[in-house]
Amino acid sequence: MKITTEQMSLIEKFIKDTDARELRLELGDMKLLLTQDKGITVYKQVPIETGASEQGPAAGEQEQDDIVPVLAPSAGIFYRRPEPDAPSYVEKGSYVEKGDTLALIEVMKTYGQVISEVDGYVVDILVEDGTPVEYGQKLFLIKKGVR
Repeated sequence: MKITTEQMSLIEKFIKDTDARELRLELGDMKLLLTQDKGITVYKQVPIETGASEQGPAAGEQEQDDIVPVLAPSAGIFYRRPEPDAPSYVEKGSYVEKGDTLALIEVMKTYGQVISEVDGYVVDILVEDGTPVEYGQKLFLIKKGVR
Protein backbone atom coordinates (compact mmCIF):
# COMPACT_ATOMS: atom_id res chain seq x y z
CA MET A 1 0.00 0.00 0.00
CA LYS A 2 1.26 3.50 -0.83
CA ILE A 3 0.89 6.58 1.33
CA THR A 4 0.80 10.00 -0.29
CA THR A 5 2.65 13.03 1.01
CA GLU A 6 -0.71 14.59 1.90
CA GLN A 7 -1.69 11.54 3.95
CA MET A 8 1.68 11.61 5.75
CA SER A 9 1.10 15.30 6.57
CA LEU A 10 -2.32 14.47 8.03
CA ILE A 11 -0.84 11.68 10.14
CA GLU A 12 1.92 14.03 11.34
CA LYS A 13 -0.64 16.73 12.21
CA PHE A 14 -2.75 14.17 14.11
CA ILE A 15 0.13 13.02 16.32
CA LYS A 16 1.21 16.62 16.98
CA ASP A 17 -2.33 17.78 17.85
CA THR A 18 -2.98 15.04 20.41
CA ASP A 19 -1.48 14.19 23.76
CA ALA A 20 -0.55 10.75 22.45
CA ARG A 21 3.12 9.82 22.85
CA GLU A 22 2.89 7.01 20.30
CA LEU A 23 0.71 5.99 17.35
CA ARG A 24 0.79 2.60 15.64
CA LEU A 25 -0.89 2.39 12.25
CA GLU A 26 -1.26 -0.64 9.98
CA LEU A 27 -2.13 -0.11 6.32
CA GLY A 28 -2.15 -3.36 4.37
CA ASP A 29 1.39 -4.75 4.55
CA MET A 30 2.87 -1.51 5.90
CA LYS A 31 3.20 -0.71 9.58
CA LEU A 32 3.96 2.78 10.88
CA LEU A 33 5.16 3.65 14.35
CA LEU A 34 5.08 7.37 15.20
CA THR A 35 6.42 8.70 18.47
CA GLN A 36 6.46 12.30 19.69
CA ASP A 37 10.15 12.27 20.57
CA LYS A 38 11.62 9.85 18.02
CA GLY A 39 9.76 10.61 14.77
CA ILE A 40 8.47 7.90 12.48
CA THR A 41 9.59 4.36 11.76
CA VAL A 42 8.20 2.50 8.77
CA TYR A 43 8.03 -1.28 8.69
CA LYS A 44 6.89 -3.36 5.77
CA GLN A 45 6.41 -7.08 6.12
CA VAL A 46 7.23 -8.22 2.61
CA PRO A 47 10.29 -9.89 1.13
CA ILE A 48 12.85 -7.42 -0.17
CA GLU A 49 14.07 -8.01 -3.70
CA THR A 50 17.85 -7.99 -3.77
CA GLY A 51 18.22 -8.73 -7.45
CA ALA A 52 19.48 -12.27 -6.82
CA SER A 53 17.25 -15.10 -7.93
CA GLU A 54 17.00 -18.25 -5.84
CA GLN A 55 17.05 -20.31 -9.02
CA GLY A 56 20.12 -18.57 -10.41
CA PRO A 57 20.28 -16.25 -13.40
CA ALA A 58 17.79 -16.70 -16.22
CA ALA A 59 18.98 -17.72 -19.66
CA GLY A 60 21.02 -14.91 -21.19
CA GLU A 61 21.47 -13.09 -17.88
CA GLN A 62 24.94 -12.54 -16.56
CA GLU A 63 25.59 -13.05 -12.87
CA GLN A 64 26.91 -9.92 -11.24
CA ASP A 65 27.84 -10.85 -7.69
CA ASP A 66 30.01 -7.76 -7.48
CA ILE A 67 27.03 -5.38 -8.06
CA VAL A 68 25.22 -4.57 -4.81
CA PRO A 69 21.88 -2.72 -4.72
CA VAL A 70 21.36 -0.08 -2.04
CA LEU A 71 17.77 -0.28 -0.80
CA ALA A 72 15.61 2.44 0.75
CA PRO A 73 15.59 2.01 4.54
CA SER A 74 12.14 3.65 4.73
CA ALA A 75 9.42 5.17 2.61
CA GLY A 76 9.68 8.92 2.04
CA ILE A 77 11.11 11.57 -0.26
CA PHE A 78 14.56 10.81 -1.72
CA TYR A 79 17.18 13.57 -1.72
CA ARG A 80 20.65 13.26 -3.26
CA ARG A 81 22.04 16.32 -1.47
CA PRO A 82 22.03 17.62 2.12
CA GLU A 83 20.63 21.04 1.09
CA PRO A 84 19.12 22.40 -2.14
CA ASP A 85 22.26 24.45 -2.96
CA ALA A 86 24.76 21.74 -1.95
CA PRO A 87 26.38 19.23 -4.31
CA SER A 88 25.07 15.65 -4.38
CA TYR A 89 26.56 13.20 -1.91
CA VAL A 90 27.62 10.93 -4.80
CA GLU A 91 27.52 10.77 -8.59
CA LYS A 92 27.87 7.87 -11.01
CA GLY A 93 31.47 6.75 -10.83
CA SER A 94 32.01 8.04 -7.28
CA TYR A 95 34.02 5.80 -4.98
CA VAL A 96 32.27 5.12 -1.66
CA GLU A 97 33.30 3.32 1.48
CA LYS A 98 31.16 1.27 3.83
CA GLY A 99 29.30 3.70 6.09
CA ASP A 100 29.37 6.66 3.68
CA THR A 101 26.16 8.66 3.28
CA LEU A 102 24.74 8.31 -0.25
CA ALA A 103 21.47 10.24 0.11
CA LEU A 104 18.71 11.25 2.52
CA ILE A 105 15.11 10.15 2.85
CA GLU A 106 12.65 12.59 4.39
CA VAL A 107 9.72 11.26 6.37
CA MET A 108 7.54 13.85 8.10
CA LYS A 109 10.30 16.49 8.15
CA THR A 110 12.75 13.99 9.64
CA TYR A 111 15.76 13.02 7.52
CA GLY A 112 17.29 9.56 7.58
CA GLN A 113 20.56 8.67 5.89
CA VAL A 114 20.98 6.14 3.10
CA ILE A 115 24.28 4.45 3.91
CA SER A 116 26.61 2.35 1.75
CA GLU A 117 27.08 -1.17 3.08
CA VAL A 118 30.12 -1.88 0.89
CA ASP A 119 33.25 -0.26 -0.53
CA GLY A 120 33.01 0.33 -4.26
CA TYR A 121 31.97 2.51 -7.17
CA VAL A 122 28.48 3.90 -7.82
CA VAL A 123 27.50 2.43 -11.19
CA ASP A 124 23.89 3.66 -11.29
CA ILE A 125 21.54 6.01 -9.49
CA LEU A 126 18.04 4.62 -9.94
CA VAL A 127 15.92 7.40 -8.42
CA GLU A 128 15.52 11.07 -9.32
CA ASP A 129 16.19 13.69 -6.65
CA GLY A 130 13.04 14.82 -4.82
CA THR A 131 10.87 11.83 -5.73
CA PRO A 132 8.94 9.53 -3.38
CA VAL A 133 10.42 6.09 -2.68
CA GLU A 134 9.08 2.99 -0.98
CA TYR A 135 10.70 0.86 1.69
CA GLY A 136 13.05 -1.66 0.09
CA GLN A 137 13.14 0.13 -3.30
CA LYS A 138 16.47 -0.01 -5.12
CA LEU A 139 18.14 3.41 -5.03
CA PHE A 140 21.75 2.83 -6.14
CA LEU A 141 23.87 0.08 -7.65
CA ILE A 142 27.42 -0.21 -6.30
CA LYS A 143 30.16 -2.32 -7.86
CA LYS A 144 32.19 -3.80 -5.02
CA GLY A 145 35.86 -3.00 -5.17
CA VAL A 146 38.73 -1.03 -3.75
CA ARG A 147 40.52 1.99 -5.14
